[in-house]
Amino acid sequence: MTLYPGDQNFGFYPGCQKDMPCETQLAKPNDLFKKYADLITAGDYAGGAAYDLLVKWVDGEVTIYPDTDQNTKLPTSLDQHLPNEITVAPADSVWKYAHGIATGKYGRKGRTTWG
Repeated sequence: MTLYPGDQNFGFYPGCQKDMPCETQLAKPNDLFKKYADLITAGDYAGGAAYDLLVKWVDGEVTIYPDTDQNTKLPTSLDQHLPNEITVAPADSVWKYAHGIATGKYGRKGRTTWG
């Protein structure tokens, strides 16, 4: 799982400098995301300093990893859970039937919503 920083102009940051990397690896290649992460999107769901990562897992569980940035390290195995991880829907929820997730500012002012 790799984070590519934005350029503040709706694109990706093209340059590489000491304090501004071109990319940041949040998790090394692993079976957790390869086999079990079904849908992934980002938005400001929990409020805070950075966008959050929302993952819909193949079993229907939906998880938010708040304030995902270059310092975030994501889980790499099924038994690993981050202290700030938020479970929005449990395994075997209706979300196991979702084929896509769209995020945007659809409702509440200033917050990203999903559905």
